[in-house]
Amino acid sequence: MLKPKILFLFILIVVGIFFSALWFKNMNTQNKVDKFATQNNERKVYLGIWTGKFRDTEKREVVPSAIQEFEEKVNRKFAIAHFYRGWEFMEDYTMIRDLEKIQDNHWTPMVSVSPYSFEQCGGGNDKKHLYKKIASGECDTFLHSAGNNMARLEKPIFFRFAWEMNVNTIDWSVQKFEDTPQDYIAAWQRMHTIFAEEGANKLVWVFSPNIIIRDSIPYSELYPGDNYVDWVGLDGYNWGDTKSWSTWQDFNQVFRKSYEEITKIALGKPLMLAEVNSVNTGGDKAAWFKDMLEVQIPKKYPKIKAIVFFDENKESQEGVNWTIDITPEALNAFKNGIHNPLYQSALPKDFNLKLN
Repeated sequence: MLKPKILFLFILIVVGIFFSALWFKNMNTQNKVDKFATQNNERKVYLGIWTGKFRDTEKREVVPSAIQEFEEKVNRKFAIAHFYRGWEFMEDYTMIRDLEKIQDNHWTPMVSVSPYSFEQCGGGNDKKHLYKKIASGECDTFLHSAGNNMARLEKPIFFRFAWEMNVNTIDWSVQKFEDTPQDYIAAWQRMHTIFAEEGANKLVWVFSPNIIIRDSIPYSELYPGDNYVDWVGLDGYNWGDTKSWSTWQDFNQVFRKSYEEITKIALGKPLMLAEVNSVNTGGDKAAWFKDMLEVQIPKKYPKIKAIVFFDENKESQEGVNWTIDITPEALNAFKNGIHNPLYQSALPKDFNLKLN
């Protein structure tokens, strides 16, 4: 017969073994859950592109083969196909035709719409104060017509209205129109409201300023508000030594300050780089791509959800060549970088583009 002290010790050991086994079982289960959660919440960054040959300006239509040829060159499909239109075409059938053609080729469209004065909105001798005119209701007839046309869309698109509005280097900036940030916000909100009234509910609204530069308007003064914005974007370039005012900048130098600022004012909103590239003079473009795609975005910019590259030779307009394949080395660095599994070639069919 076991002595009481020995019996107590035996029971204590048995109980200890039992609870230890239970603890290890729970830990193993939790590890499996954590692993499952990690696998199902892996970060994805969606690839997009604009290439200069994508739009035929004479025929006024998109040319899918331009992006398809580039995809073949880099052996990777892109998720987002980007193009530009004047805003008066929002009420034109060609806008819907182009957007649907892009969708038929298994891309998600992003259209950047530039505002300007024309007969139906802000016409007359005064070409200034367009945002104030929109906000006052002067353009409502046009906006209702445009919204009604855009309501024909059956699949989501990225809709980037009046991008880079914060810098005076672009024709539709707040400064060029001699408007105020409040005018811009009121115009955006009025347009958003009218489009919603017309049933244009497939538009994913992208607020997309330029990176912060000297004399640019702060993002906080222009942001239309969470109820009127679905995504935020940034446009930024490394101009190298192509201009008297520019010097070579790596990716982090181009974007860090702006990234930190815009993510503060648009908490929880998915972020895209809506236009991005580097020149090839003043530094090493291949190294720039390698750093961007293999180090910066994967490790230091966790809130970026999409990257839309700008691929066009603008030497005749800007004196700058933004083509990705300007050298074999740059093309190879780009090609190698985008083959990281982080970068995705297609948005899921049922994916909520707003990521909210």
